[in-house]
Amino acid sequence: MAFATRFKQAREHAGLKKADVARELGVSRTAISNWDSGKSDSMRSGLLSQFATLTGVSIVWLINGTGNMLDNPETVVCIKTVNTAASFSIPSSVLTKLGVSVSEIESFEVEDDSLAPELPRHSVLLINKQLTSINDGAFYAFRINGRVTVRKVFRTSNGFMLRPTNSLFPDEEIKTVDPLGKVVYSSSMH
Repeated sequence: MAFATRFKQAREHAGLKKADVARELGVSRTAISNWDSGKSDSMRSGLLSQFATLTGVSIVWLINGTGNMLDNPETVVCIKTVNTAASFSIPSSVLTKLGVSVSEIESFEVEDDSLAPELPRHSVLLINKQLTSINDGAFYAFRINGRVTVRKVFRTSNGFMLRPTNSLFPDEEIKTVDPLGKVVYSSSMH
């Protein structure tokens, strides 16, 4: 199997568009198209490693087609957080268990104590962007005044209550909500 075929299979396995891969690797979309189509069959080793990590595939399989695509038990996926400059590494098996691909999730780092004790400061949360219908009492991410925040959401007669779990922080009542997605994973609970 040609490198282009393995490259494309890995990208599609992770649910990533060419533009997503270009952004994550810091290369042009043309470079991604060239690797995807077979116009170019070589990548620098650093990019190969980044791409294997990003897509959750075995680097040995990616380089030469030996073994199985997902034979690497140490495979991790790096996900940039939406509210800090950090990235979060998580085993690709966690995403498989959650039934999501990299393109369907965002990560969020809890920056204060507003969600303690359930979600303490520096917990990393995975947000499923596909789950935006509100379930009372669940955690959702929102963009409020240009800033991403996570709160438990409850329906009220006037709209919605965004509630931190720490009583030292105030509730916020709002008429409408437009969640970025539902929290489906917390590093502090796993």
